[in-house]
Amino acid sequence: EPSNTRKVADEKKAQKDYRMPVIQTSGLIDGSWPIHLETDSRYLTVCYWQRYNHIPVTPIEENPTYESGLLGDWNEYVGDDERFLHQGWVSEDPSGEVLYELFLAKRCPHALDIRTTGYLWQFLKRFSRGTDGELIIEKRS
Repeated sequence: EPSNTRKVADEKKAQKDYRMPVIQTSGLIDGSWPIHLETDSRYLTVCYWQRYNHIPVTPIEENPTYESGLLGDWNEYVGDDERFLHQGWVSEDPSGEVLYELFLAKRCPHALDIRTTGYLWQFLKRFSRGTDGELIIEKRS
């Protein structure tokens, strides 16, 4: 059963087809990775935000290339020690922008490595809203 917040959000989305850029973070020792089941709540969350942002839903890989179990439109290991798996998915909107990112940290529980905040900001700083609620996107530099 969806929460009241989810119901209100879905009603507003039905009235105006907003986009909501999302970057989701997790530690790879937070639960069991890679994702194997379509009923996994993490996978359901990925699918929800992909659909919301007009991104084709990513199937779970049978023999995963990456620790997430998913193959992004782009996938890279970042950080001096390549501690982070950073993946992105492109919207089918005319902008062709990445509107959903997944950022996973190796050797990390349900906590945040302080370096994560820099990557979060690099993604989020590009987005703002116009007075009519439309998403304004600055191109990546």
